[in-house]
Amino acid sequence: MNKDEQLQYADHIKHFYTLRYGFPPMVGRLLGFLFVCVPESQSMNELADALMASRSAIAGAVQTLEHYNFVNRTRAAGQRSDSINLNPAGLEA
Repeated sequence: MNKDEQLQYADHIKHFYTLRYGFPPMVGRLLGFLFVCVPESQSMNELADALMASRSAIAGAVQTLEHYNFVNRTRAAGQRSDSINLNPAGLEA
């Protein structure tokens, strides 16, 4: 899946979660992008670049998704930035 297709899919998911659950658009867009991104774990900067959004918008969306247990935030030893990935157990609930 190329980048344009990933963004188009993320926008479809954004519309679904905005209309169905009342999520803010960036939250739905981030969730949609995390469904299809490669590699599965992305840093905040990588997500901001890929979604053409500010880092603060991504941080707010990640906080919202963490609240619902949809994403995990991890940090490997020696790294300065967090990696964000989907939490399959949270999506099932």
